[in-house]
Amino acid sequence: MTHQLKLMFFAFLLGCNTLDSSSEVSNDIFDTIHQDDEYESLLKTYSHSASIFQDFDKLYDVHVTFLSSEFMRAFEKRLKERFKYQTMIDDVNGNIGFFVSIFSPLGNLSELNQEKIWEILLSINGVDSHPDLVKSLKAKENWSTFFPYITLWSNEYLVLFKMPSGEGSSEAVQSKEKVTLSLSNLQAKTVMTW
Repeated sequence: MTHQLKLMFFAFLLGCNTLDSSSEVSNDIFDTIHQDDEYESLLKTYSHSASIFQDFDKLYDVHVTFLSSEFMRAFEKRLKERFKYQTMIDDVNGNIGFFVSIFSPLGNLSELNQEKIWEILLSINGVDSHPDLVKSLKAKENWSTFFPYITLWSNEYLVLFKMPSGEGSSEAVQSKEKVTLSLSNLQAKTVMTW
């Protein structure tokens, strides 16, 4: 190294050491789902999973979380720890909602929002209703912070139903009657009850 390069390198090092050291940097690593006992407990309570096979071939894996009032309070609390003002599921208010993650090696069975492939029904008090919204969700890496069953190959959906008249909230609906979600296609049917 030439004498000039050595001097420039030394000056650079001195400059690095004279940066304002009065400022602070703070980093927080958030709890994983398994470290968040309250959230994990509610996630287990309100989630159901099924793996469907036909003749030893997998048709699909489906994971569903009922977005009850109780679960949504824990979800919002976990979200607020990460983002002070951001929302992720604001369509649920006044509706009965489900977060669905589905994977199928038969590509089209992962398309839960295709009415020609899937029939989705909510049953409360023996009355069936079709969803008002089956919304495909993107940003898988964000959703997996809240729903650990998401995989690289799964598709995620928000499924919303109108609240039955006179019921009040999803919490009231669940406390009075069983909430049953049915997912049917031409090969199989999955029924989950909360």
